[in-house]
Amino acid sequence: MKRYFFRRFRNAVTVGVGALALSIAPTTLADEEVEDRGPYYEDDAWYDISEWFDGNDYNPTDENAGRWDDETYDAYQDNSGDSDNDRWFGFDSRYDDDNWFYDYYDDGDLATFDGDEDGVFEYAYRYVDVDGDGLYDGWYHARDWNRDGEFDTFTFYALNKAASIKGSNPHSASSSQHRSNAMDRTSKRQMVRGTIASTKKVAVRDSKHLCAKVKRNDGSTTFVDLGPVRDLDHLDLDSGAPIVAWGPRTKVGDKSLIVAQKIKANGQTASVDRSLRTVNASVTSTRTVPVRGTTHQLLIVTPRNGKKCAVDVGPVSGNLPSIQTGDKVTLEGTMVRANDRRVLMAKSIEIDGEAFEIERHATATTQTSQGN
Repeated sequence: MKRYFFRRFRNAVTVGVGALALSIAPTTLADEEVEDRGPYYEDDAWYDISEWFDGNDYNPTDENAGRWDDETYDAYQDNSGDSDNDRWFGFDSRYDDDNWFYDYYDDGDLATFDGDEDGVFEYAYRYVDVDGDGLYDGWYHARDWNRDGEFDTFTFYALNKAASIKGSNPHSASSSQHRSNAMDRTSKRQMVRGTIASTKKVAVRDSKHLCAKVKRNDGSTTFVDLGPVRDLDHLDLDSGAPIVAWGPRTKVGDKSLIVAQKIKANGQTASVDRSLRTVNASVTSTRTVPVRGTTHQLLIVTPRNGKKCAVDVGPVSGNLPSIQTGDKVTLEGTMVRANDRRVLMAKSIEIDGEAFEIERHATATTQTSQGN
């Protein structure tokens, strides 16, 4: 597939029922306001998705959460016993001498967009699994409207009842505490230069990543996710090795983390492959639904396992060519929970050998709610 300016950090994107949006003004955390901006999909348009399927040939959410039936994708060979995607972050009980960083965390499919490649991200988004069932329930969208290096607005899109803004639970997705633990305010791409103090393998959903504690040249310490372990054998990443890493900064619990997009070690510079999962499928039928002032196209597709799935491929007015029943497509995206169905919101789609990126960002109406 073609590569784009849109940087993606593992599986991306979601769709849901009764979605709610919260806009967080660019003030201090204590002053943040949460606003109910109405459903993401209009209720009368997102009718019972069961009508789109025949019989039991769909993927209900009570089967192996977070997976496409048996969680067998083209890019990864996961199995139904994998539970890494059921947790956000934490420690296991195996070792106590490496607790400088978590033993597992969910990267939320962090994605950033830097269209002009000036090192300042126009927007970023990250998904959250509110109830720990392995399927994303909503996502945060951050926007730097004035390109000053700090995100000005944070919008949360709740995709189901589990992610509802109702209630004052500080651990709910709508709370400012939850937001501050999920998204960092800086919109600048970070550079870390220093020496590797130590490394550890960390479970990141369905993969093992190598995380490094880097002692910077100024004496401070920074944590860096260097990407999937399987791709790093050719680099010298042992303790004491010099390293330079570039990427966005995010939050994992109470820790700041650089999610490396590019690293330089042992005289070699390498881009970090954080590609999304891919699946090949045939288009069974198409639908359109209104989404916050625009119209999105939804596909019903059948992958090789025969279990149908709904896929949101973004605004009809986007850059996609006409998609017809019977078309063979390759999709990248993230599975989420929409009512009692899994839905894939595609990050990219390949049709007849040509790949198209699907951009998803806050609508223009969100900008008016920034506040001061």
